Amino acid sequence: MVRLRSPLALGEVEVLTTENRIEVIPKKGLPSVVAKAIFLFVTLKSLIISNKCGGAMEENIKNRVILILAILTIIFLMGAIRSCSTTKKLKTTLIELDKEKAISWDSEQKMNELKKEKAAMGKELEDTKAENETTKKSLLQEQLVSQSLKEELQKVTKLKETLEDDLKDALVKNKAKSAK
Repeated sequence: MVRLRSPLALGEVEVLTTENRIEVIPKKGLPSVVAKAIFLFVTLKSLIISNKCGGAMEENIKNRVILILAILTIIFLMGAIRSCSTTKKLKTTLIELDKEKAISWDSEQKMNELKKEKAAMGKELEDTKAENETTKKSLLQEQLVSQSLKEELQKVTKLKETLEDDLKDALVKNKAKSAK
């Protein structure tokens, strides 16, 4: 296992090598694309600085390997930048969705409160209607009693007038008898 540190201060990676495979493991939460780019950059740097390949490889092949490694490093860095951009967009979208959820939740709560108020007002309306009907019935009974009393009063008044007329007639007859 080899630890490599990026000269660009992008982070640290571990490189595990076997016969046929090289595995790059990022450290401290680095995206794997960035870790691979660091590995390629450090490998490219070590190939340029150390001349391990100098005698066995031709200069042309050495330049091609360096060019391929440089291109791969650039591709991985572009992938890392795109990944960061996509992550930022995703976070923005999630924040907007959370805001929409909060607004929706608030609206639903208000709607539930309004439904409860509507039900309470409906019950209050029904109670008021029942009270109004009771008052109407009571008023109607009082009007009937009042009308009956008026009729009785009119009968009593007529009877009184009749009695007064009879009394006057009796007085007049009595005066006429006493005057004779």
